Amino acid sequence: MKGISQGKKLSLKNLTLPQPDAQNEWFWSEVNMSGLTPLLTSAYENISHGFVCAMLERWHEETNSFHLPVGEITITLEDVACLLGIPITGRLLPDRKLTREEGIEMMQVDILFTVEAAAKEVGRQGAAHISFGVLKRRYKKFLNRCNKLL
Repeated sequence: MKGISQGKKLSLKNLTLPQPDAQNEWFWSEVNMSGLTPLLTSAYENISHGFVCAMLERWHEETNSFHLPVGEITITLEDVACLLGIPITGRLLPDRKLTREEGIEMMQVDILFTVEAAAKEVGRQGAAHISFGVLKRRYKKFLNRCNKLL
């Protein structure tokens, strides 16, 4: 990773959320269901570009941690919850293996796959799984859709 500095601070003032109207109901219903609404309202006005660059230089993807002069640190889910005020509730997945049918249903409900696309991905993975690449492409598709609405 590499940060490029033009000597400016990154500003979040110009970012706007989609209006909570019928056209953007798909966005707000998902956000409200996820419990991540506090994340949308918790932002710093200015982010020091130097700080972001310094942290990028210290990030090690192999260990998913920051290597600082005082030692190695990892940001946990509890850290994020504390900093952003997002509650951590419930279990992400059941304690048992998911069936193919459950995986397909989760892909349909949670990330809006068609039955056919979900079945194809489950078949390709050989279990109720989704590859990171497919999930990343899906996320980018929705993010681009949101950006076009703004």
